[in-house]
Amino acid sequence: MPPTLPHDRALALAASLRSLRHLWLAVECCGTSIIPLRTLPARGTLADVALALRCKKCGDPARRAVLLDNPAGDMAPIWGGREPWRLVVLDAATSDRAGPRAPSGGPPWNAKPP
Repeated sequence: MPPTLPHDRALALAASLRSLRHLWLAVECCGTSIIPLRTLPARGTLADVALALRCKKCGDPARRAVLLDNPAGDMAPIWGGREPWRLVVLDAATSDRAGPRAPSGGPPWNAKPP
């Protein structure tokens, strides 16, 4: 049975790296880097990794991170394959830099108490 793909951003961010080892993370800022998740230590969650990502060129937090099932999947439909699976897990253009929000709409999950 093939590994399952998270269908929701919140589920993906809460998933352990061990359960996502078959996926890649495309990180965008001053360029694009594709990281196979199997090369990362299998501790923690995807949210831990996504919030810690920094650009190698400018040092700023990553602007965008996309979870991919196949980094070369864009051309798969040309050869009769299926559409590539992608899930945007971090996008600075549409969210605040404080990180993912709690499901209740409360403060960011990594916010420090006052």
